[in-house]
Amino acid sequence: MSDLVLHHTTVLKTGVTRLSYWVLKPRFVNHITIPPSGDSRAVCIERERQALLKFKEGLTDPSNLLSSWVGHDCSRWRGVVCNNRTGHVVKLDLGNPRPFNIDDYNRRSLGGEILPCLLELRHLNYLDLSKSNFNGIRIPDWIGSFKKLKYLNLSKSGFGGAIPHQLGNLSSLHFLDLNNDFGVSSDYFLRQKLDANNLQWLSLLSSLRFLDMGRVNLSMATDWLQVTNTLPLLEELRLAHCQLPNVPASLPHVNFTRLSVLDLSSNSIESKMPAWLFNLSSLLFLDLSNNMFNGNLPENIDDRMPELNFLSLSQNQIEGGIPLSVCKMKYLVVLDLSQNQLSSRIPGCWHDSMVIMVMDLGNNNLSGEIPDSMGSLLFLKSLHLSNNNLSGEVPSSLKNCTSLVSLDLSGNQFTGNIPVWIGESLTSLRFLMLRSNMFYGNIPPQLSLLSALQLLDLAQNNLSGTIPSSFSNLSTMAVLQREVMPVLYDLSGTIAKITKKNRTSVVVPMIYLDSYGEVISLDLSNNNLSGEIPQELTGLFGLVFLNLSGNHLTGMIPGSISRLQVLESLDLSRNQLSGVIPPSMTNLTFLIALDLSYNNLSGPIPLERQFSTFTNSSFIGNHDLCGVPLSKRCGDESPKVGSKDREEEREESADARELILLCTSIELGFVVGFWGFCGVLVFKKPCRIAYYRFMDDMKERFLSTVERKTPIYSGNNVIFIYGEDL
Repeated sequence: MSDLVLHHTTVLKTGVTRLSYWVLKPRFVNHITIPPSGDSRAVCIERERQALLKFKEGLTDPSNLLSSWVGHDCSRWRGVVCNNRTGHVVKLDLGNPRPFNIDDYNRRSLGGEILPCLLELRHLNYLDLSKSNFNGIRIPDWIGSFKKLKYLNLSKSGFGGAIPHQLGNLSSLHFLDLNNDFGVSSDYFLRQKLDANNLQWLSLLSSLRFLDMGRVNLSMATDWLQVTNTLPLLEELRLAHCQLPNVPASLPHVNFTRLSVLDLSSNSIESKMPAWLFNLSSLLFLDLSNNMFNGNLPENIDDRMPELNFLSLSQNQIEGGIPLSVCKMKYLVVLDLSQNQLSSRIPGCWHDSMVIMVMDLGNNNLSGEIPDSMGSLLFLKSLHLSNNNLSGEVPSSLKNCTSLVSLDLSGNQFTGNIPVWIGESLTSLRFLMLRSNMFYGNIPPQLSLLSALQLLDLAQNNLSGTIPSSFSNLSTMAVLQREVMPVLYDLSGTIAKITKKNRTSVVVPMIYLDSYGEVISLDLSNNNLSGEIPQELTGLFGLVFLNLSGNHLTGMIPGSISRLQVLESLDLSRNQLSGVIPPSMTNLTFLIALDLSYNNLSGPIPLERQFSTFTNSSFIGNHDLCGVPLSKRCGDESPKVGSKDREEEREESADARELILLCTSIELGFVVGFWGFCGVLVFKKPCRIAYYRFMDDMKERFLSTVERKTPIYSGNNVIFIYGEDL
């Protein structure tokens, strides 16, 4: 396992759940450029060193990734590997090692121009420029001249335009990654779109084993399947988000005898499920999600795809029931059939499906009860059965699934009490969603034993009793944190055990579920809960969303609720809460959404900080509540001025005082200036005589100037012409 390389692939969205998977690249990737062992090492070729320096001149390097490119021995430069015996450069690895991040991409990635001087590296067999930022320039045609190249990775490098057909000259190529999926929607990336009108050049790459063209526009490449089917050594084919024009219903001859990974997700393909797809017996990984495939699952899928580890057919239009043969797929780790039109009951044959770790059957039309045999899935980490027509009680056999991290049974018709064993046995749970069912009775205090819980949703049931004060023991919710890391499911151990030793690639060593993982949330809304809001609840400092609306809660809003410093959404509406709104709630500076409507609250509404941004819909239905933004004023004698109005009054008063002071200063200055000047003329005769002489002199100068000009009228204009010019 140590010689396998971890590779992150595309994202699979499944309703409210999002799965992201990694695939271990085949062993040949790491064995391409291993230099001979020994201490003796040849110095790199001077001609090639000069070519690398010239290549560097064409690049922009904002984060100094190539700062080590100095000195005479280029084999010591970052990303450069030379053959120990000959000194020739055989590997150039300039891929950004960081996970893709839009900020890093714009500020830290290599960019600029790729100069053809790189052709001087005639022995190059490995070239990686992934996650660079070449700002929409085309992939250079001359890259097809590297005859010895076996590995080419230009993924997420900002190239645009048509893929050059000269890449077909790379007859030794084993690995080609042109994935253009940045995972973000931005106008900036519109000019960095790759496309190909046909893929005939691919048929020349007879040694190709890995091909990823994710997010490359192949809408005009009607030959994509015929061409890829000619590659006899192909093991991994990833064409997600490619706008593929079609998938033929049949193939005269299926040549994918070594294919282990096939990803055609998110192409909006509208057709019947092609029969040949399920004849790929070597497949370990199949992702056809987010298309419009219709039809039924094959009844003998276990015989036709005996080694499958990962199966995702979510977001399609698949009908019928789940065949019993699915239970017999003994290597299946991930099963995602969500968001289809599946009906009938969930089969009860899971006793032999020991290795399943992720199962998502949500958003279908499944009915009946959860089969007891699901309790045999001892490795199960994520179970999603939401939004079906399932009924009955939750089977106690599920308490054997002690590895569960996420359990979503919401949007069904389950009845009975919430099982006590959920809190006692499923101690690894981080996400528990039971909303929109028909559960009744008290909330079991044993749920407080789920110390890792970060999302609890029991809304829209018939629960009664009080909110357990022991919820203060939900220790993950009590940790103050603005961001929560996504949940990572490490599946590598399981995959290693079930994969045959002679396989060249191993699929799905890791899956993470992050749609739920970004917030801390508690939702008990729309039940029949009574009593007061426990003070202990305000000790869950990490809460971002808190919803207790639509119950029969009484008493006052705890003043200590201000301790929930990262709270963004608070809904206490439609209860019987009384008393004043605690002034300390204005300290909830992250609060974006607030609903206290339809209670029995009284007194003035605070207006400081975030409260000044909320509209009357946040407070209506409280008869004795007054002040802005409600129309009802506080007090009987005269309208009481809110704090905002008082502040405006103070500002206006200060402005008036400043105006009076300014006018007084001007008047005083005029009096002092006027009498200071005139008083001197009245009481000082020499000054008076000098002033009059000065005024007489100025008058004479003015009159002499006017006499030198003669006005000439021209239409509506008066033009002065000096006397000397007349």
